[in-house]
Amino acid sequence: MTSPSTNKRYALDQALGFWLHLVHHRSRAAADRVLGEHGVTPEQWALLVRLWAEDDVSQVDLAGSTFRDKPSVTRMIDGLEAHGYVVRARNSSDRRSHRIVLTRKGRELEGVLVPKVRAFVERWTRGISKHDLDVTLRTLRALYASLEPHADGTGI
Repeated sequence: MTSPSTNKRYALDQALGFWLHLVHHRSRAAADRVLGEHGVTPEQWALLVRLWAEDDVSQVDLAGSTFRDKPSVTRMIDGLEAHGYVVRARNSSDRRSHRIVLTRKGRELEGVLVPKVRAFVERWTRGISKHDLDVTLRTLRALYASLEPHADGTGI
């Protein structure tokens, strides 16, 4: 098999970015079906998972721990708040910031969504060895890190 860089023509079917896009698109649609009946998006799922692990955190910390920008997290929290899963509480030490706190409904949602997501992931990865999944995850993390901008503002 020739790599895209050694071919005169670009081999789209061998391009990492092309396959990342296809997997993202298809997995996003499937995740929307799993989570959507509860009014949760895949992006909001990440916030909920962080909150289930550590409730009552600042929006800034939540944005950092999910690799999201603050305005996006604000919109995601708006949606979670509209469904009654979280509330914003004033930060007593900094009136400009809010802490995000799970409601009882938000805490109970963990018991509903986690089994559904686990079943989805099981179906999605059926037939792929644990070793291959581990290698894939390590590779994706390395690719992500390689795209980190340099201190001088340059990057790949």
